[in-house]
Amino acid sequence: RGLSFTKVSEAGITHYQSLSYQLTFCLSQLFYKYKMVKCAIKCMNSFINNNNTHLELLHLSAVELNSGLIWLAWLHLENNQPSIALDILDSVVASLPEHNTSHQEGVVLNMRGVTLQSMGDQRRAAESYQAAANFCQEAEDFLNWAVVQANLGLLCLKAGAKGLAQNYLVKAV
Repeated sequence: RGLSFTKVSEAGITHYQSLSYQLTFCLSQLFYKYKMVKCAIKCMNSFINNNNTHLELLHLSAVELNSGLIWLAWLHLENNQPSIALDILDSVVASLPEHNTSHQEGVVLNMRGVTLQSMGDQRRAAESYQAAANFCQEAEDFLNWAVVQANLGLLCLKAGAKGLAQNYLVKAV
């Protein structure tokens, strides 16, 4: 409990910001590092379920909250639970503002593609990858754009479209 709060002063007002999110996120990553994916999921779910009604009191930014949800989706994908991962990612996309400038939308759309591909839905995966590529290009997020191009290339390779796959993979590099 002693590590769970830090004193923050803003505009002359003192409040205590919870560090429980950061601690939970780090603990979950530690579990994941040691191949304890179920424990990592349980850790993140426990935080979300125990704080669901009090998230606004934790002074978490939308970016922090979405990062945690993106991480949880990745954990479910790693745990062969793509439908749960897709539900989480769809909720993140739905929560993003219409004119989002954060790189998170490109990341989420790319992860949706990975998730849909793992579920065998190549058409929707390609659509999600293309939406991610378009967003990343508009946002000038070239690192995520390159990852999306590589994922599109691998999708095409899996579908037997070697020429198209090569085109995307070369763009990624």
